[in-house]
Amino acid sequence: MSSGLALAVGGFDPSTFADTPWLRAVAAFLLVVPAGLAVLGRYGDVVDRSVEASLESPFVSVVYGFLAHIVLFFVAGVLSTQLANTGLDPTVLQAGSSATLGVIFLALAGLGFAVLGTWLVDLRGEGQRWHGFVAVAAVGAGVWLLPSVAGLVLWMLLVSVGVGGPTRRWIHAERSVQAEVERETE
Repeated sequence: MSSGLALAVGGFDPSTFADTPWLRAVAAFLLVVPAGLAVLGRYGDVVDRSVEASLESPFVSVVYGFLAHIVLFFVAGVLSTQLANTGLDPTVLQAGSSATLGVIFLALAGLGFAVLGTWLVDLRGEGQRWHGFVAVAAVGAGVWLLPSVAGLVLWMLLVSVGVGGPTRRWIHAERSVQAEVERETE
């Protein structure tokens, strides 16, 4: 039975999703577009600051973007372990953890693609920000046509370029009480 027919007839099987590149690409596009459009619509000023931060040093941004992904995976693992120790049903824990992690990574991808799309529109000098975002989201979806691991790495690379700059700024920001008081008095 073909993987598309198995999906339609027998319900959802995760291996079907993993083994069907076009399904991964379509799902990636359809899931990230609402997240990115929400980021563009609600947090346009954050996108602008993120473009500026990421363009200060694009190669360093990639490193910090990958660091953001690693930290999120680590935090998710620690929280899942802590919740597993509370006696929750493993199926509920797995479903809840996967859904929560998925939403967080979709929001991160939405921001990263919105930043790259805005940068493309700014580079071109014309057009609307969402045009650039949709173009980047299409490229992001296209990487899932590759084998799963390659698609994941390239997806993370695209997202990392967009989120690495703000991550770098956040990590190196001075967060002391004295710095906040001085900032408010200026």
